[in-house]
Amino acid sequence: AQTLKLLMPLLRRGAGLGPWEIVSQGRGGQAVGTVEVMTSLPLSLSEGKAPVIAVVQTMTGWEDIPSGITALLLPAGQAVDTLSHVAIRARNQEVLLASCDDESILKELHAAGGSRVQIEITPSGLAWSSAAAAGGIATHSATAAPKSVMQKITPPPEPSAVVIPAAEFTQNKKSLGGKSLHLAELKPEKGTYSVPVSATIPYRMFERMLEDPANDGIKEELDEILASGDWAEARKFVVDELAV
Repeated sequence: AQTLKLLMPLLRRGAGLGPWEIVSQGRGGQAVGTVEVMTSLPLSLSEGKAPVIAVVQTMTGWEDIPSGITALLLPAGQAVDTLSHVAIRARNQEVLLASCDDESILKELHAAGGSRVQIEITPSGLAWSSAAAAGGIATHSATAAPKSVMQKITPPPEPSAVVIPAAEFTQNKKSLGGKSLHLAELKPEKGTYSVPVSATIPYRMFERMLEDPANDGIKEELDEILASGDWAEARKFVVDELAV
């Protein structure tokens, strides 16, 4: 993987492609927000900052994407695999995710910190312009009005059981993650090959466990820790105290 990161810029140039590698197209290939340069992704955005186009300097691939981020832009040296955790999260959350191997473009993005811009996918990669005026840092040929980037998330339905076997993945697909569902879709009708035997814990189980009598008072204590912003302590509290 590290070797490919070094070779990709050369391969892209040899193929006549631009400096951008798109991993997630986001919502309609566009994103609007205030450019913010970050060393790494935070656990959450400060109140009132969203929407944000995050120019992130380091990325492991295991990060979760905070609500309110509409695009993640990376240097090529920090590019993530299309099947990495953060890439899957980006596609599920409709966040535009891309990496660039051109230092001059990255410097322009850094200089745009604090500016509100619109970015969109083009045949050559990405282009951006001021979201408030026609003239901006860069121009593009789009004439349609930018699509809304506000996200409305519908809660998943109450699952049928605490643990769902693979045979019931498809009928409970709205309560499962994509990996579980795709595993069920791989199973052939006539048994020409086999897939691993599996079961999954559906969405909303954490909330159900918090409401269980065995965890009386846990939710209130957890809320207090979360209000303090100490995420490491919150995780430790859940691991040590939650009865499942």
